[in-house]
Amino acid sequence: VVQWRLFFPALGHLLHLSPGVFLALPWVGAWICLGWAFAYARSRMGRVSGAAWATLLLATFSWFFVTTGWLSYNDSWLVLALCLYAFSPSTFVRIAVCLMIPWVDERFVFQVPLLVALRHARLGRTSAEWRVTAKEVACESLALAPYVLLRLYLLASGLDADGREHIAQHLTGRAPVQIIHGLWEGLRLGWVALLLGAVATRRRVRLLLTLVGLATVAVAANILLAHDVSRTISVLTPLVLAACLALTRAYGAWGVRLVAGLAVCNLLLPASDVIENAGSGPIAPVWREWQESRRIEEAMANAIEGNKADQARDYPKAVSLLSLAVASEGRFSDARRGLAWSYFYQG
Repeated sequence: VVQWRLFFPALGHLLHLSPGVFLALPWVGAWICLGWAFAYARSRMGRVSGAAWATLLLATFSWFFVTTGWLSYNDSWLVLALCLYAFSPSTFVRIAVCLMIPWVDERFVFQVPLLVALRHARLGRTSAEWRVTAKEVACESLALAPYVLLRLYLLASGLDADGREHIAQHLTGRAPVQIIHGLWEGLRLGWVALLLGAVATRRRVRLLLTLVGLATVAVAANILLAHDVSRTISVLTPLVLAACLALTRAYGAWGVRLVAGLAVCNLLLPASDVIENAGSGPIAPVWREWQESRRIEEAMANAIEGNKADQARDYPKAVSLLSLAVASEGRFSDARRGLAWSYFYQG
């Protein structure tokens, strides 16, 4: 799958970006995404506090953890693109998103029907006005066509053997319990925001049923093609933003308080990355992550010096340093292997 996410590698190559700048791109995307979400929410709510709480809630989802914790994962740009396509009034922006973002993350393609329905609702269009929305989508679909047609052709012709193998692997041997766990961890109290948003718009039954149906199809399609379930569910972020707007519109100051409560509680609630075929790992507080990184850096430094001592045939020193590395990080296979050889040569 990753071999088709070519936009940022191509950009880095053409602009001769340094490794540091290239690895900072997801962080830049996160700040732009949150800044845009705040500006948009403020324009719709008319409240700085409400916009700030809604933005904070969006920043407690898995896309933010992945963007800031995994190297060169551009989930922030995907979420920004999803929001722009759903909420931007500019046809040019939506066409640009359709041209570029599939080459950042193919999950965008599966969300388009849901985002179209969300935009239709945001504009206050009635069911009789779907033709207007359909004309807009027809133009935007032309921008999506090159990517979609190319991928389908390569898959059907067998030229994309890795893609076919990836799909086949993900269609069998799934773990329902892990999938449910991942669905929860991706949003956590964001699911409550969606439920409250549905209550706030309960009079528009047809719209709610449409959004629920399209969201279910979009999420199912993504889960069928990926094992990192908690990360995948972040594609519903625009829907959560819409729910926050609906809450403040329906309940005023009480709606803002509800959004604020969800944001604060989601910050306090434990979170995990869930990868279906590899289990889950807790997302630790910043200070604990910093301590962990220092511990790993120390283990690597001891391993490097220990290997140098081994090459210099100073086996007692090598054993001492490599033992410290293994004691600090027991899964450090290179250090364990070096320690074994040092003991062997030491006799």
